[in-house]
Amino acid sequence: MNTNDFIYLHLDELSPDWECSLCNNPFLDPVYFPSRCEQTFCRQCLQSNYEKHATSCTHCNGKTFSQQDVQNQVALVHRILDSLSVQCRHCSQQDIKRGDFLQHMRENCPKRNVPCSAKDVKCPWNGSHDQLNQHVHTCPYEQLRALLTELLRDRNDLDQLQNDHQKLADRSKEQEDRIKQLEVVNQELNTQVIQIPTLIEQFNQGANENASLKQKITVLNEGKETLTKQIEGMKENLDKKLAEIDQLRKEVNRLTPIESEYEQIKTAHASLKEQYDASQAALAKLQEYTQERVNRLRGEEQISVLIQEKQKLQEALDELQPIKEEHRALFGYYQKSQEENDYLKQQMNNYDVIQSENQQYRQRLAIHERELEKRAIEIKHLKLKINGPTDLSSNLFCLAIPNGYTNPQLEEFIDNCQRSSLLNLNNEKLSEDDLNLIVHKYFTTFKYKSVILRNNALTERSFFYLFSFLGVNSTLTELCISDNIISDQALQQLSESLSFRNSTLRRLVLNGNQIDDQGLAHLSNMLKSNRTLRALGLHENLITDQSIEGFCGAVRYFNQTLEEITLYSNTCISDASLDYFEGMITDNQVLQVLWIHDCRFSDEGKMKLQQTAEKKATFNLQI
Repeated sequence: MNTNDFIYLHLDELSPDWECSLCNNPFLDPVYFPSRCEQTFCRQCLQSNYEKHATSCTHCNGKTFSQQDVQNQVALVHRILDSLSVQCRHCSQQDIKRGDFLQHMRENCPKRNVPCSAKDVKCPWNGSHDQLNQHVHTCPYEQLRALLTELLRDRNDLDQLQNDHQKLADRSKEQEDRIKQLEVVNQELNTQVIQIPTLIEQFNQGANENASLKQKITVLNEGKETLTKQIEGMKENLDKKLAEIDQLRKEVNRLTPIESEYEQIKTAHASLKEQYDASQAALAKLQEYTQERVNRLRGEEQISVLIQEKQKLQEALDELQPIKEEHRALFGYYQKSQEENDYLKQQMNNYDVIQSENQQYRQRLAIHERELEKRAIEIKHLKLKINGPTDLSSNLFCLAIPNGYTNPQLEEFIDNCQRSSLLNLNNEKLSEDDLNLIVHKYFTTFKYKSVILRNNALTERSFFYLFSFLGVNSTLTELCISDNIISDQALQQLSESLSFRNSTLRRLVLNGNQIDDQGLAHLSNMLKSNRTLRALGLHENLITDQSIEGFCGAVRYFNQTLEEITLYSNTCISDASLDYFEGMITDNQVLQVLWIHDCRFSDEGKMKLQQTAEKKATFNLQI
């Protein structure tokens, strides 16, 4: 409703509370903010004043807000405002209720703008309703209606003929293009026929190469057996070392109480020694005092007194004799405890040496196991090179298209994409039968290089169709399956297809699929043997620290092709995974891009990874 078409009547009788503070007129389509400033505005006024209101309103405190915060006023307010009296600016009619004004403009206002009744025969006239009758009586289009109607019908027929002619021309052009394509195919076939002798010679050379590769496999198998025996010997040595460590641990536990008792004896010995030293000092003073008395006293009485005092001192010394003997015994026990303590320290040193050797054995064992796994992967690649990839077509196409199932709209869309190498099926809400139809009818016919299946709510069986197809496809280089839900079983099927069978896929994007630790474990196993993948997108999933060790280990020690990894917005990845990321960045010389921002790293952890990445000049780390 345009307020320029009417004038409010009796506006001075209306309370200011019913007026918009932005346009100073009664509310039109009123809305309000219940949780912010609790003010009411016209919807149109507020839409054009969002930013101005947020910075100037004293109730909002400068907070920003969006249209989602806006709520409609209650119906009672709308009814009251729609009952206001207005006057039409065009015909000057008064006492029209504002709620009925639109109906007045459409049906009753004599000044409303209407077209000529001959508009269907192209009359361009537009004017007020009260002039319509006068115009119709003089309108040349109305007078010539029959002739103009026939001319328009002829024109439409001519347009239809022109369209049909254009379609025939386009079809003719397509036929010519098809003939040219067939000529090109015929030339290629002729060329291939000429090349048959060369291919036979190449086949013979391939047979010789296969024999050579089989010999290499035999040598690798022998090396594998040797490594297996070495690993078994290392494991036996490791078990022996672990048994020795357990024995030493028991010995340490046995000697721990003795060490505590030794400390108590040492404390008691120190106390007794102090008492003994004090007694010796007192005895020395008494002897000095006695000698002085002997020199000074004269006569038999004084000598008798000294003898009595000497006897008392001798009795005191006799009382101290048991303490002296106990002191000797404690000193002997102290020496024995000291010897046991020295023996314990020697055993602890031996324990540290054994622990160090054990750690070295574990590291060597891990290296040998990785080397053994690499050789097993190499053997499998060589076997596939000799025998060719396992034929999955029987497994894939045993899932036949349901009898009579078609989707004309989908098929028309895909047919329009034939000339492009990209098949974009975003948000198409594909069913299980739809994807089965696409895989069987189109993926095997058209050589798409990129396929995008974002946000399609695909089922596990649908993923089985698609991932089985990857095992036999030889053209697809990019696959994006974002914002679906992929189960662990489906990821296992994908990993098996990409481990050895597929040799063309370069970019795989799996973000927003609720992939958990088990799913990442399947993908980690795939990365150990895959030799074609260059970029892997795993952001916005449910990955935690639990599976990062295996993932980083696969990239660090096995994969030599992956250049780009995105793991951002996996909010359960924390500082517990820092060492694994650091080792992967340091040791893998091919990886150039790692995006792990919006995870749960501390500031110290982020700084540590940034320092590691800075050591590689061209490395792109987003954290």
